[in-house]
Amino acid sequence: MYRDIWFPTGPLSASVYYFLNLFFGKSQTAFGITSAFFVIFQGVIFNLILNAVGALRDRSTLPALFYFLFATLFFDFNTLFPTLLGTTFLLIALFLIFQQLRNDLKEELMLYSGIFIGIAALFSIQLGLFFFFAFLSYLFFGVLNLRKFLLLIVGFAFPFLIAWTYYFLKNGSSEFVTYYVLSFVNYKKTIFGSLQLYILILLIPAIVMLFSFFIIANSSRYINFQYNLIKSMLLWIIFGSFSLTLSNNLSPSSTFIFVPALAFFAAHMFSLIRHRIFKESFFAGIVIFILGISFIFSSKASINNKTWNITSMIASPLQSPLMEIKGKKVLVLGKLPEMYIENTLATPYLDWQLAEKRFDNLNNFENISGIYRDFLRDSPDYIVDRVNLAEKIFAKIPSLGAAYKKVDEGLYQKVQPINSIY
Repeated sequence: MYRDIWFPTGPLSASVYYFLNLFFGKSQTAFGITSAFFVIFQGVIFNLILNAVGALRDRSTLPALFYFLFATLFFDFNTLFPTLLGTTFLLIALFLIFQQLRNDLKEELMLYSGIFIGIAALFSIQLGLFFFFAFLSYLFFGVLNLRKFLLLIVGFAFPFLIAWTYYFLKNGSSEFVTYYVLSFVNYKKTIFGSLQLYILILLIPAIVMLFSFFIIANSSRYINFQYNLIKSMLLWIIFGSFSLTLSNNLSPSSTFIFVPALAFFAAHMFSLIRHRIFKESFFAGIVIFILGISFIFSSKASINNKTWNITSMIASPLQSPLMEIKGKKVLVLGKLPEMYIENTLATPYLDWQLAEKRFDNLNNFENISGIYRDFLRDSPDYIVDRVNLAEKIFAKIPSLGAAYKKVDEGLYQKVQPINSIY
């Protein structure tokens, strides 16, 4: 990863995908079942956390119920995206933060909370912003001194140090930093779906949050510790919003990071509402809306509706002659990820945004030698050229030009081994 495959997915997320592919192949069903397992596990853990620290006035199963509901609001949650995986460890860090805010007895909780946030960031780098969520929670609502602050920093850095050491031993530490840790700097954000789609999906969460703020602000049933937790979860929403700005790809599932906060405030709101008919009607409205969203956006009419731009999240069918290429090693110059569904990647250039910088300047000897070295190490059976670069590469590296024959517009087939003499 990173040295052999250029792609900005977290190392721990990549490990999960690797093992799923190893055991189940390219099965979307396996991804969906695993996603459902993580959502159920997180909902149960979140409910246990809030009850254990006394975040609610009374013990309740409402947090888990709303966690499940809001998780299914994001209709692409079954794709097992990195934020879903990383949120598991953010919830453990949240429990440690709440415990520290509650009694301020064990300094090692600062270290452990930093470690779990660091682990979450190795699933999705933007989750590293929750280091500042922890820092401000401790600063504003707990007792923070220099020793505790250093423990938090050391804990957060520790998982990254282990990951960096691993890639250093694999001669890929610089690639790990460039293509993952700093990917938000080197990457142009891709937005899947339209603005109208996000507005519709976030409509009910926004209404729930507004009602929650109003009801909680007018309640006198909380102790100071519970108010501090409420303020802390407001910080969660703020840093969740910031994390979206660092996300390489923005899709409805990216907003999953708000689910814990939504479940937290919804549970508070419904525990305070006394009017039974209003409570049941409001809850029924939320359920109907969420189920309706899931049904609407899974229909063919909505998928083909340009208003929502859902097709940007779906692999398009390949056209001939590309559709005949199956079970081969392929390199795509440009953006056509669908080509890898029935084939395997050759060379490290999986993500074109990261690879483009090497191919943009073919007058640079380091770039040319790097391309030639990667072709020698793992040469593709086919090159799919979407950006008219193949002929320029062949002109710079004649041995590659001799090895590949143009068989169609933008398609080159390997016809002989690559000469190892430049």
